[in-house]
Order: sequence, then C-alpha cells, then structure tokens
Amino acid sequence: MLTVIYVYEPATLTIETRDPRDEHATIRRYDGRTPAREIRALREGPSMAFEPGVYAVLSRKALQIDWTQGRVETATLTKDDWPDPPSLQAGASKEQLRTFFASLEKGGDVDDVPQ
Repeated sequence: MLTVIYVYEPATLTIETRDPRDEHATIRRYDGRTPAREIRALREGPSMAFEPGVYAVLSRKALQIDWTQGRVETATLTKDDWPDPPSLQAGASKEQLRTFFASLEKGGDVDDVPQ
C-alpha cells in the first residue's frame, strides 16, 4: 500500500508500522531534495523533522502516522484511486505527482524488504 504524506509546515513525525518487515520501508520525497530514509532510521536519528513537501512510502500494511507540530495530511492510495494532490510542491503539476506515486507503486520497494 502507498501512503502519501503532505507536509505543509515543518513537522516532526512519528511513524509506526504494523508489520515488522515495514521497518525497512523507504520514505521518499517527491523532488528528491531529501535523501530517502528507512522508517527504522527515523527512530535511530536525533530528529524526525520533515520540511514542507510531498513524501510517500510503500509498505505491506497501513502505517500509523502522527505529528506533534506543523500541518500535515496523510492519504493511503491505491493505484486505481489517485487523488488530486494539493498544490504544495512548487513547480510540480498534478500529473507529475501522480507519475511519482505510480513509479513507487510500480517500483515495488516493498518487494525488496527482507522476508
């Protein structure tokens, strides 16, 4: 399943997994300005801060995402149900964001997670 995280203001996120294998799931930012990070690495570092932007993570099961500051929206997407994303990412069209989401679904990061 693909979870999209829209961060409107700098935010500190907590991401909980329901499947232990999803600890290796990778969070990616649309524009690539922030390096991709595994969910488990977020817990190991000093900060789970996210700058405004569009992020996505492919996982086996639904993720629990909470935040303590900032303004954030999350959505769980299926490949047949792409919503119109908010105009959050400067210079990105709705079609470009949909292509980003589709490439993650097609790329199958979740299949690369150790069993």
